[in-house]
Amino acid sequence: MWFSSRARPWKGLAGRWPLHLRIRNQWSRQPGPPHSFQTAKTQILRADDARKKVESIASKVMEIKAKWFVRIEGAYEIGEPYIFDDFSRELREDDIADPETAPVEVLREAYATYFLPLSSDPFTSDAADEDTEVSQAFDKTLFHFLLVRMGKAGDGFASDHCLTLLGKHPEETRAICAYLERIERIGASDDAIVGFLESPDAIYPYQICQLVEWRLKDSALPTEEFLRIIRQAAFDDSRPYYLRSVCRKFLGEFGTSADVERLEHLYSNARDELEQCEILCSLKRMEKRRRNTFLGRYEMDSPLHQRAVAFVKASRAGQARGA
Repeated sequence: MWFSSRARPWKGLAGRWPLHLRIRNQWSRQPGPPHSFQTAKTQILRADDARKKVESIASKVMEIKAKWFVRIEGAYEIGEPYIFDDFSRELREDDIADPETAPVEVLREAYATYFLPLSSDPFTSDAADEDTEVSQAFDKTLFHFLLVRMGKAGDGFASDHCLTLLGKHPEETRAICAYLERIERIGASDDAIVGFLESPDAIYPYQICQLVEWRLKDSALPTEEFLRIIRQAAFDDSRPYYLRSVCRKFLGEFGTSADVERLEHLYSNARDELEQCEILCSLKRMEKRRRNTFLGRYEMDSPLHQRAVAFVKASRAGQARGA
């Protein structure tokens, strides 16, 4: 939104929050993961400053693209001229002002230039370029753009490095997970995620919850180390409820028979109806006769219990058809 002065937007919001913010504010008082208003992404800027911020991605990516073009041109000069003429025309007909058209090689070099501790230039062997320290501040807007573009291209250039940012930049967990999901490296990241979860940097329960929910999107069996960490969180009463809840779901999907039996024993100590039904939903992999006996014992306790039991039976039936 554009305003005539810095004070104008606050006058417009005084005494009346937008409806969607009021609704989210009410939600944030409910039990469960905290809802973030993403205040870090909300700024009031002068028009010229806002324009510079919006155009910063294009300027940075196009700077890399221009260098890439010059180097490719130099490489082709040693060959037949007509070969480069075709290549040059193809590139110049591209929209040079649009970073969306940047080739994957340009995206890689941009990521290396602005985010890798040591930037290695893929287009030159100059030693001075190979050991250049990145001194600029972390640009999250450019980071998101590059991950989205490389993700759409199926390029895993940043897959290893972005996982190392979970500790230093926990606010980027969602963007990192989305990128790894696009390039189909969810299960392949188990070792790196375990390393992070066992480090002193894993201090935010909601970040851990995000990682567990993301890992549930892959049907590949987790490593024993990953499962061990999830097991500890699922049965640790000192952890927030929402984290224990998603970890119980994870054990319901990937845990051992001992884990499922332990979940069954949690039912009698559940604090409310919702937790009881969550536990019921995590028992779908229990031995069929035992499971049906247990579900039948509590199915009629409430309409919510009936829905939970119906969900478990439907899920089990779907698994049997898939097998």
